Amino acid sequence: MRLMVLAAVTAGLVGCVPGGGGGGGNGDGGVLPIGGMGGGAGGEGGGMGGECGASTVIDFAAQATQNGAVWTLNGRTDATDNNSGSCGGEDAGSDVVVKFTAPEAGFYVFNTAGTGFDTVLYALRDCNSGFTEVACNDDAAEDLTSRIALELGAGDTMYLVVDAVSGLAANDFTLTAEAIEANAPSVDEVVLALDPLRGGLGIRFTGGDADNDAVAYTINFLGADGSPVAELDTTFDNADLAEVVTFTQADGMFSYELKGYFDPNLIAATAAIEVTVTDSLGLQNDPPVVAQPTPAAVGARGDACDEIFLGCAEADACDFDDEGNGTCVEATPPTITAGMGYINATSGFIGIYIEGTDPQNNAAYVRVQPLDAMGNPINISQEDVATPVAAAFDSSVAGEGENSFVARAAVFNLRLDACLADAQAAFDNCTQGGGDQNACIEQANALLENCSIALIADVASLQVWAGDETLKESAEPFIIDMVSPTPAVEAGAACDQAGATATCPEMNYCFSLSAEAAPVCGAAVAECPADWTVINLNDHADGNGFLYAGDSSEAVNRVGTGTCGGGGPQDVLSFTAPRAGTWQFVTAGEAMDADTLLIARTHCAMPQDEFEAACNDDIDTQGGNYNSIVQVQMEAEATIYIFVDGYNGGFAGAYSLQVSQAN
Repeated sequence: MRLMVLAAVTAGLVGCVPGGGGGGGNGDGGVLPIGGMGGGAGGEGGGMGGECGASTVIDFAAQATQNGAVWTLNGRTDATDNNSGSCGGEDAGSDVVVKFTAPEAGFYVFNTAGTGFDTVLYALRDCNSGFTEVACNDDAAEDLTSRIALELGAGDTMYLVVDAVSGLAANDFTLTAEAIEANAPSVDEVVLALDPLRGGLGIRFTGGDADNDAVAYTINFLGADGSPVAELDTTFDNADLAEVVTFTQADGMFSYELKGYFDPNLIAATAAIEVTVTDSLGLQNDPPVVAQPTPAAVGARGDACDEIFLGCAEADACDFDDEGNGTCVEATPPTITAGMGYINATSGFIGIYIEGTDPQNNAAYVRVQPLDAMGNPINISQEDVATPVAAAFDSSVAGEGENSFVARAAVFNLRLDACLADAQAAFDNCTQGGGDQNACIEQANALLENCSIALIADVASLQVWAGDETLKESAEPFIIDMVSPTPAVEAGAACDQAGATATCPEMNYCFSLSAEAAPVCGAAVAECPADWTVINLNDHADGNGFLYAGDSSEAVNRVGTGTCGGGGPQDVLSFTAPRAGTWQFVTAGEAMDADTLLIARTHCAMPQDEFEAACNDDIDTQGGNYNSIVQVQMEAEATIYIFVDGYNGGFAGAYSLQVSQAN
């Protein structure tokens, strides 16, 4: 067992972070940044007229009441919409301008607590120009209060716009200003650990914050030339970011650790990181702290390890138990002794068959790089750089000798890796132009086939690395030659469902009715495997039709995906038509955002598309109906199998399935 990928950091991964970022142009949530020249998209002030065009201007100093370090202003917005901020107020919301002049240098927090409507609050240096916005906030709390903080010098003037999210009616508002003591956080030490082969990333940093209110951080990933590669902008409490995320803060100090597996291409391109910590007022350490990668500490056999901060000796690897605790153990990478590469031009798959030895008997995956006739790497993805592709074994069994293995794997589909984008675009253009969906699918599939054939023609050999469960991998690749076409095998012989390493005889298919058994060639089987839970819809009569209320929260994926998507937990249901006709199956998810998907199959467990009778994701995407509907023409006593899935596998939960005869 090892730490698994729980999140991916890629170029452009930037989140909305409370208190994050620079001046204007910030969105909802949290207190917005202090000071700095704004670049927000706030609207221009009203037409020519008074100090702020057509806007009413209230002098805060003249009308506010003071109680210690807090000033309170009660006022009323105009019944017009003269301004808008970068975070709201553009939807015909009534507003008013409040002129605030700082009586002394310091930090000031402004909020609309106690106001009876949904406010937006933003600050402008020049009330006649929205481009001078320095802070904007819609909702800082569940009560729809807006709050911003500013650092001002003595005599500095800001124009605070109290705006409504919507509605032109004049409204009473309350605006308070409070002078506060504030301290920017500091970052004292940063440790960066990188494992480009596995995509391992470890970051530790500590710092100080006298106010104990550090809430967010930004990490800029820098390349060898110092240019940005990607950005991670998130809060300290985002526990879903990686396998290990810990944050502690007390007594004016904080510490943070992130540890997990991310995009290996990003990790390989990272030469340093730049860390910035932000507190609840938007104050940040300045300048950001830059850290270079630090070599992981190396432990002896039997020592604790985590593959990132704590590594193992060269002859060892980190082995994880079920609780995620790692220990350095002896680990020798698998050795490939023989192999062959296969090309299936029809399916677009490249597959391999390899034999080898492994002292620990834990060979688990292969990494493959296709080469052209000159031995040059071939790009098989939509990226600009040829990158080896990793794949788990479809099956792995003991070889003829001790500590040996044989394995076959469908390594990659050239259609999906390099051809799918153009085919998808052609399909979208076809359907959006009013084309018949089936004809559009045929057109897209033809593009896929032609594209994959052209790509396959360039593949002359494969570089193959074998790896084990600890990710210990052979240092040098094994070169295998290609065979085309993929060899045919007899009924009962081992195969792979993609047809990458073997093709089955006519009227035979590659499948397995057990998760424990490797797939073999055989005649199609209509029934579901005996160990599957199959719900009989005929047991749930409802008037002239049938109605089943189910919940797929505990379901597992059974048949992969359908032609229209899916791939998540799937409830499996059977239906036998009591009479001939077209039968309709319609889902209704209980949650408002439930996005179900239905797959109808004539043969329950067969993975091939030819056994799919119908597939539908959304009833009406434009109308916002993300439930699903399929119709199947059936003879009396014929049985169909229905799989309740979700778009991209994204649904699992309560649903209802209505069955009725369409004619």
